[in-house]
Amino acid sequence: MRCCRVLLLLVIFAPHAFSQQVSAPKQAEASVPNLQAIIETQFGPGYKLDPDFTPQLGDFDGDGEQDIAVVAIGGSPLGGASGYNYKVQDPYNGYFGWGNPRITSQFGSVDGGPPRRILIIHSWQKPTPKAKYVLINVPFEKWGINKKVFKKKLINIIEIQESSGMGAIVVFDGKKYRWEPGDADMSDSPRA
Repeated sequence: MRCCRVLLLLVIFAPHAFSQQVSAPKQAEASVPNLQAIIETQFGPGYKLDPDFTPQLGDFDGDGEQDIAVVAIGGSPLGGASGYNYKVQDPYNGYFGWGNPRITSQFGSVDGGPPRRILIIHSWQKPTPKAKYVLINVPFEKWGINKKVFKKKLINIIEIQESSGMGAIVVFDGKKYRWEPGDADMSDSPRA
């Protein structure tokens, strides 16, 4: 009788447990072979993948196709923009009225270390990506993604947390990436 109860419990709860495993967020590292080569092809050889931050997969522009965001060190954002066909944006300083990357790219690193860049590729799995962005001067110590309804579309947003504990989001508004202060929920998303 006891064996039948255990078997019945397994039959009832096993599908639920399996569905939880399937719905868990994908780790970009496992599903993106040779990510450094992709970065070099799309942005140039000066950018090096920062191993301290897990790459994030999501739909950042709301078109239904998967995009990728990675943290990289180095590179020459303005110098490579035309050659590699990407846009350089400074969403953090743009929030404070200083969004021109030609000026803000001269600012020093907020944390004193090497400058970190957020590299984003829209529709990254296509032979020719839809768009590419290099985000500069965004201060963060942790990052992850979450979902948000923005302009009547459910999109993924990048949640960041600074070393001071201040949270913010980086969201694509249809034309550019914007930084907005707020409480980023860093409790249930994979982080660095």
